Amino acid sequence: MIQRIQTIYLFLAALNLSGGFFIPFAKTETSQEGIFSDLVFTQGDQGSLSIMAILGMVLAIGGIFVYQNRKLQKQISLFLLGFCFGVAGMAFGILTKQAEQVEGLSYTYGFGWVFLLLAAFFTLLAMRGISKDEELVKSMDRLR
Repeated sequence: MIQRIQTIYLFLAALNLSGGFFIPFAKTETSQEGIFSDLVFTQGDQGSLSIMAILGMVLAIGGIFVYQNRKLQKQISLFLLGFCFGVAGMAFGILTKQAEQVEGLSYTYGFGWVFLLLAAFFTLLAMRGISKDEELVKSMDRLR
């Protein structure tokens, strides 16, 4: 059923993945060429990072609507978990590469990283909810 708890968790994971477009991963005091041209680094500053985040959001929303196939929903959630860590790893790699290219670049980490961790956490909670649904269905099959 679509009104299960994993629906809420997957929706919250999608919202948290979109949070990186608005909340910066890092901030700097001086304008630099590249990702810090506007003094902040968000998901929208790098095309490949934006595409991965959008694909993650599509996976999360798509996972909501395959509620009839719990095995597929669990596989989509596992893939989404990989996307969450992939976006975080890619963002960290882009940030460190930019810091290496520009000497004297000082930046502070922003709150955007928390959104990626929350997205991964909500995905794990969704996977747990899907597993509980599978156990419930199996227990009902035994009673028949």
